[in-house]
Amino acid sequence: MKTRDYRHLLVIVMTGCLLVTAEASSADRKDGRGSDQRVQLDPELQQAVDQTALEYRKKYYQDDLLQGYVNELGQSLVPKELPAGVLFSFRVIDDPIPNAVALPDGRIFIHSGLLAFVDNEAQLATILGHEIAHVVENHTVEAIRAATSLKRGLLGALVGGVVGGLTKSKEAADLAMSLTMAVQSAAFSRKQEDEADLAGCRYAMFRGFDPRTAVQFFDKLTTQFGEQGRLSNLLFGTHSLNKDRARNIEKLLAGDLAQDYNKFRGEGKLTVSTGQFRFFASGMVRDTAIRLAEVYDRYDLAKERLESIVDVRPRDPKTLWHLGRIYRLVARTEEDKRRSLEFLERAVQADERALYPEIHRDLGLMLATRAGDSTRAAESLRKYVAGYVAHYRRHPPDLAQIYDYLLMFGDSKWTAPEVPRQLLIEVPERVAGGSEESVARERGTGGEEVPTTSTAGSAAAVGEVAPPSPSAPSGQKKSRGAKPR
Repeated sequence: MKTRDYRHLLVIVMTGCLLVTAEASSADRKDGRGSDQRVQLDPELQQAVDQTALEYRKKYYQDDLLQGYVNELGQSLVPKELPAGVLFSFRVIDDPIPNAVALPDGRIFIHSGLLAFVDNEAQLATILGHEIAHVVENHTVEAIRAATSLKRGLLGALVGGVVGGLTKSKEAADLAMSLTMAVQSAAFSRKQEDEADLAGCRYAMFRGFDPRTAVQFFDKLTTQFGEQGRLSNLLFGTHSLNKDRARNIEKLLAGDLAQDYNKFRGEGKLTVSTGQFRFFASGMVRDTAIRLAEVYDRYDLAKERLESIVDVRPRDPKTLWHLGRIYRLVARTEEDKRRSLEFLERAVQADERALYPEIHRDLGLMLATRAGDSTRAAESLRKYVAGYVAHYRRHPPDLAQIYDYLLMFGDSKWTAPEVPRQLLIEVPERVAGGSEESVARERGTGGEEVPTTSTAGSAAAVGEVAPPSPSAPSGQKKSRGAKPR
């Protein structure tokens, strides 16, 4: 299903929530803590919500440590007064745009692009609390109602169509489409945003996190992206501008929340960071930063984000490699070149599993620009080619260019190693009926790329990462082989 289609479907779903359920008005929730009255979806609408959630799940970020941490933190923020049957889930999806999406039944999806700019647990807790509040307060439903100019009689006609089993009729379909078009611009009002800020700050504060740090988060996004353009205004989807959120949180902590906030702070009950978030999110920050550099040419953001985690991942060859690569691409001074060389050389030393032969290529190109280092440059390029063949079981696509560089550096005789012959590997595979059998797997010269270690959430590809405690878990999913012959 195309993105546009399922978004339309979600609009219909949320509109249906408005029509077939009772809801508590915001006026009945002045304390910002939410209500026990939650939207209840009928089976057909729940199925549509499930389909929408499935579309988001297709972009699930493959890092179980991070997923578990974010979900655990989110669950701890859910108001205890909600009925036991009211469930929430919190999942990270792989998308570089700073955004978060809350479905009306409590499923919340956080973009990796949002988490990449979060610096600590307190910021994340306040952001998740804000999203929880939109669900608890039924803001999604209220936003759709505000966006429609249809009268109650028209809405009643649609309800009659649903109740009377006429949803398949042309009239009901046309009416549903009209309603869908009417709510395309549905957005949270300033009042709803302020309510979500109030509740979100309270959820974080009573969980022991300092919500004031969220001000720094929103101010940073305003500085990095401004208030115009795709990235800046997509935070929280249709939420209000970053600077408004920052100023409103400051106002709340000096006003409605001042008594509790000052009391908790004075008693030392509020924390900003335990180090866990930086540890668990560091791989995602790295991957998002790389995408910002390689896809969006945002070298400034990428460099700042990578440098923010290099102390957490001092032996991660991928972090070091891309820092060196970025410094090489934007180098203006001798110091920039020195930093590039430093990070690339550290990356080579850290890549003890030889997972990234491309590091040698970037190092060789960097050395080639420094007088007197053509010998080392040629050596690095030869290591790149040899490592590529050993790792991928094929020659690099730029082999002809590498030969040309080597010729420039005075080497006209060296040739790439031969690609290893096809290997047959016995891999146990579970077949129909639950039994296992050995299946011959091919790896090598057929032109296919051999599966390599995952770059997201893979402890084996990380190097030595300093955990916040000795009990920090680690693990890696095994890659499956090629298809059987």
